[in-house]
Amino acid sequence: MEKILVLSDIHYPLPESELFEDIINDENPDKVFLLGDNVDNYETTYDLLDLYKEFIHKLSSIFPLEKTAIIIGDNDYQGNNRIVNYINSLDKLNNNAFTYTYKNLFLFHGNIENGNHAMEILGKYVGLAMKGINKTLLPELLMKRIRSMYNIDNEEIVLAGHIHYLGYVKGGIFCGTLNTKPIIYKGKDSLGYVVIELSNNKIEYEDIKIKII
Repeated sequence: MEKILVLSDIHYPLPESELFEDIINDENPDKVFLLGDNVDNYETTYDLLDLYKEFIHKLSSIFPLEKTAIIIGDNDYQGNNRIVNYINSLDKLNNNAFTYTYKNLFLFHGNIENGNHAMEILGKYVGLAMKGINKTLLPELLMKRIRSMYNIDNEEIVLAGHIHYLGYVKGGIFCGTLNTKPIIYKGKDSLGYVVIELSNNKIEYEDIKIKII
């Protein structure tokens, strides 16, 4: 049996982000998939590349990079090609810094705004309004958009992050965050990660477990 740990939106170096080390040690996975916004220099003086190198140093001291897929999102990219070049230079599982396919899993951060900060802010307020109607409405619509953008077939399961939602929706799973500052969702709807335990070549939804922290 293979065990995969999926972490999204760690937002290192926020204080609670340090939990990623404990989670990796406690879960003892065979592979680790990181879904983006792994680091975040918002309201700090950190250079983004230096911050990423610090994060990767911590990660590689407890888990081998060659067994890790590292996807970048929006906060840990910011249109900075130095980040893409650095991530691509690492000896890791994925060659593309923005997406990764493993068996019938498709990994993508979920930032369909493509770096448009105004669209992201608008999306936050639209998301809050949608949550007031139905808390799964935003993740369901975003999942449909991701699947359409990448022409994902019905056999594939999408793992995404970005909106700090933790839960199943039709077509995939949103993998939560370690960031305790609420954006749209909070508590058990947000804080946590995903563990996959599979015994055959095709991953089924019953192989995927959500862990709330």
